[in-house]
Amino acid sequence: MNGPFALVIALTIVIGLVIHARLGFSGEVAVSVWVGLLVAVLFRRGSSADRRAFAACLGLAVAGEWFLSAFWGVYEYRDGRIPFYVPPGHVLLYVLGLWGARVMPERFSRRIHVGILVATALLGLSHLDEFSVLLLLFFLGVDRAVIARPPYPVLFALAFGLEVLGTRLGIWAWRNPVPAFGLVTLNPPFAAGSFYCVLAWLVSFARPEPRRSVVEIVPAG
Repeated sequence: MNGPFALVIALTIVIGLVIHARLGFSGEVAVSVWVGLLVAVLFRRGSSADRRAFAACLGLAVAGEWFLSAFWGVYEYRDGRIPFYVPPGHVLLYVLGLWGARVMPERFSRRIHVGILVATALLGLSHLDEFSVLLLLFFLGVDRAVIARPPYPVLFALAFGLEVLGTRLGIWAWRNPVPAFGLVTLNPPFAAGSFYCVLAWLVSFARPEPRRSVVEIVPAG
């Protein structure tokens, strides 16, 4: 994937959420069609290994959204259902995270990693976001589960930005306290990106080489 296509994905995520927030159902349909076309391009351009990864990401996104929103109820969408573009949108964010991890200097990735640890600790100690302390354990687990350079700090940061935008636009909201756990959290939780990192880690098992990093799924150019 090249830089211009990565920019298209980033703009799609940002502008798509704004369009849905402003236009309602008609905006959701328009965004869903566009997101579907971009995912179709990824499937067409990708190798067989890429397509397996994208299909796994899509399937896991559907299951994860159902579990987290419909079953657990840790967050809820304003229309009471999962928007059509959300599962394929996970594929776009996943690919954008892989690309970002490849082009970003490793020192910046390390700084993001340190920032995640410090911010989560401060929020937890201040009792503003206890849930993120629990989510951080998942992030640290998958971040140490691969040998090659992982994409998780970059994906975490991208997911946090998406969560902030989506909640500020009112498309979805996280429940406080967290159902079943009773932990205090923010809207969104700072470490909500951990869910996306777990998704990326699970997708890595769709690769024929189980010990290779998921960063290698999408070519840099």
